Amino acid sequence: MEKRKAFIYSWTCPLTSKVVYVGKTSVSIRDRMRSHRREAFRKNNTPKHYWLAEILIKGLEPIVAELQQCLSEESGRFECEWIDYFTNQGCILLNEAVGGGGNPGIGRIKWTPEIESRLGTVHDPIIAAELGCNRGTVAYRRRVLGIKRCPIPQSKPQEIILPQSVIDRISKEPDYQIASSIGVSKFVIRKYRQRHNMPSYAELTGNDGRAGAHNKIGKKYNLSPEIISQLGRIPDYMVAEKAGIEKMAITRLRRSLKITAKRAPKGAMALNTYANSVSLCNAVFNTSCPL
Repeated sequence: MEKRKAFIYSWTCPLTSKVVYVGKTSVSIRDRMRSHRREAFRKNNTPKHYWLAEILIKGLEPIVAELQQCLSEESGRFECEWIDYFTNQGCILLNEAVGGGGNPGIGRIKWTPEIESRLGTVHDPIIAAELGCNRGTVAYRRRVLGIKRCPIPQSKPQEIILPQSVIDRISKEPDYQIASSIGVSKFVIRKYRQRHNMPSYAELTGNDGRAGAHNKIGKKYNLSPEIISQLGRIPDYMVAEKAGIEKMAITRLRRSLKITAKRAPKGAMALNTYANSVSLCNAVFNTSCPL
């Protein structure tokens, strides 16, 4: 396996001409600087992020210099040495740690055959806690070695226990009404119902219990089932005329029920189709609709 290279780099302040940060990366320094710029405005929670954001807002850029190339497993040690060097030169660095951290798997942990033999057999967070690193470091090493992660055992779903009085209401009332009355989320009622193969209130009645657009319009204008049954069978204006309301209200009602509008074809058949619609309208409502 070809060993990976790493780069040690520094930032120099364009205002003071002093080194303010030392870092390392396993990708190109240019790519690493792109991610630093993104992090400066997204995270903005470390001294280097605060400093870089202020410099970029002023329209300036840190002076980036490559200090050294080395193998990735040695980069942590060399980064520490460069931090010590610039600190002894009197530079005040933005590094929070003493060095050797950063990207997972680069020079921070000395991987022994004993540790590597546990990869894939023990969960990454457990190994990370023992080594004193984050689980990303362990996961990175495992992927480099081509080892699949340890499977996570599937836990049984938590059993939902409801009083019998509440169970008796399921399928007879909407889930949200039952949930609201006992102070729980409607998803609790839904999960219990689905696990026990109980049909929903809407499946049994065709009504979800909420005042939808069609319920509001029907209640406002006191529309009979006979009128509503003709939506899509005859033009909206005919239904509106028989109901004694404006056409737009009937159109809104029909659209809320997702019923396609009745449209007369163009051409020679238009008059005949219109006459048929009038006949149907008269038959339903037992009235005459003049042409």
